[in-house]
Amino acid sequence: MAGTINLTCSLRVSNGGFTDGFAPGPVSVAETNIGVGGGSQSIPTTAGGTAIAGLGGLTALGYAALENLDATHFVTVGIVVSGTYYPVLKLKAREVAVLRLVPGVTYYAMADTAAVLLLCRVWED
Repeated sequence: MAGTINLTCSLRVSNGGFTDGFAPGPVSVAETNIGVGGGSQSIPTTAGGTAIAGLGGLTALGYAALENLDATHFVTVGIVVSGTYYPVLKLKAREVAVLRLVPGVTYYAMADTAAVLLLCRVWED
């Protein structure tokens, strides 16, 4: 029996006389598998990135919610190909992101200046 993942997203930008926004309305997607992984993890500045922990027990990666819990430093999230780290997402201090992950890929994170605490929750697809 399939369940649902419900998403609500809105973004408002205001800078001087410029305003803009994005609010597509709620979205519901099917969730066939039941499971959640991840947690909070200290991410160092180690070259090449550190694998995001807690995802190994999931059979079908679905949506991920990421939050940089550091008050000062940013963190990147990416992949490693032939030993080289490629960042694809940047979270400044206290920023969040929600995205769908590609199954079968190992995700890595790397702090910029000092270690940060990254909260990662992943729900199965």
